[in-house]
Amino acid sequence: METREGINFEKMKVGEFKKIDAVLPSVGWVDGLWVNEHARIAVNREGVEDADSRWLDTAIAEKVPPVNFVFYFAHGTAVDERFCRGILGWLRLSELHADMRMITPAR
Repeated sequence: METREGINFEKMKVGEFKKIDAVLPSVGWVDGLWVNEHARIAVNREGVEDADSRWLDTAIAEKVPPVNFVFYFAHGTAVDERFCRGILGWLRLSELHADMRMITPAR
């Protein structure tokens, strides 16, 4: 039987999210950030692992306002505006507002 984490990671792939594992200028090491530039949504690795699967379906399907880019983080991980601004700069979307949110964890 497939795990919730495996199901969640598959949802990210199907949702056309790209996984970033790289050293980026002004950000440093990025470990497993799932990003969909067109949807303007990113979820950190721990967020994908810990998220309630039904909540994740809704979160990654959200229609984000055109001036925002939503960053989801797992509880207990650093929520850092400098990190988000660096990612937006790397994506060449620095004009967008970084909307930082916490995931809804599985029970």
